[in-house]
Amino acid sequence: MRRIILILSLLLAGAAAASTSIYTGGYGTAWHTTDGHHGHDVDCPPDQQHDRCESSDFARANLDNSIGFRIGAERRRSWLVYGAEVSIDSTEYNISQRDLYIGSGVVTAGAVTDFFRVTWGFRAGAGLSASDDGHAGGAILAEASAEVPLTHAVRFRIAHRESAFLLGGESLRSRDTAFLMVFTDAPSDAPWSFSAGAGISSPGLFFGDDLGLSRAPFTRFTARRVIGDRQAAGITYITAAHESTQKTVFMGYPENERGKTINGLGVEWTIELASAPRYFVELGAGAELADWSDEHQLLGTVTGGTELAPALKLAVGFPITNQLALVVTTEHLYWPGIDLAESRFSLGVRRQSRH
Repeated sequence: MRRIILILSLLLAGAAAASTSIYTGGYGTAWHTTDGHHGHDVDCPPDQQHDRCESSDFARANLDNSIGFRIGAERRRSWLVYGAEVSIDSTEYNISQRDLYIGSGVVTAGAVTDFFRVTWGFRAGAGLSASDDGHAGGAILAEASAEVPLTHAVRFRIAHRESAFLLGGESLRSRDTAFLMVFTDAPSDAPWSFSAGAGISSPGLFFGDDLGLSRAPFTRFTARRVIGDRQAAGITYITAAHESTQKTVFMGYPENERGKTINGLGVEWTIELASAPRYFVELGAGAELADWSDEHQLLGTVTGGTELAPALKLAVGFPITNQLALVVTTEHLYWPGIDLAESRFSLGVRRQSRH
């Protein structure tokens, strides 16, 4: 894993001097569960969660379908592309419902072709993978993608991937569909900047009731248009994998902690408070619209519909190259319709606008 991360770091460091693309974004996973039901279908005594329940879940890939985050770098020479990337899958054991993270670092190679302003591609890769509870091994993948330009310097990629994680003597297969921002080193004078990132949502962290919701991973995509020297207006799309901590009966099986993906669309206005060669600080305000409807009561007592929340955020950016910046963001929202305060913390990559 360290070697893969080192390769990725070298590619990122050389992005300004070489024809290299940086891509990052989120994806939704679906696990190929074998030998039986996918999901929580039996009650598991606490003293048997590891020895029986989780071992069985792991062997069968009976893991929760959720979201992940990916960042990578690649170079293109004519029709050939090659690079390296790191991915993190956020999931859980379906029977014990204990959170599980699976990370992988792989090198990739493939072929691409341009047709009708769309770049069509196929990639394969191999590398190392590990889970946060001690399983380690390899990973292989195959992926098909389509990529469209947003500006001369930024592209948007949709990629469908089949992966196999060779962990602890087991082969766990999954598929995912990723939505990625691709930042190239092409010059651009467009007044737009684009970013993608991931983070953790903490309901009720600083005030109010968390409504029985646990911390949740989320991914974010943002497009911003610079207005003047220090202000920008933007639109953001967010996907959060919220989960209830309340144990309920679901489809006849007790002790279920259910979850639901909440998608939101936000608008924001930001102003740059401070700027230096090594950092910048931004303050923003806006609103987010999200669908909290939950007809199956997957989120316990949270009963909402289409909700609107005001939002405040503070972002600190650290330029990586003349075009790219690493941005750390804290954001706070209040959903009055369901009386929920939500705090978010995220890390993202932004392709800076030129103005």
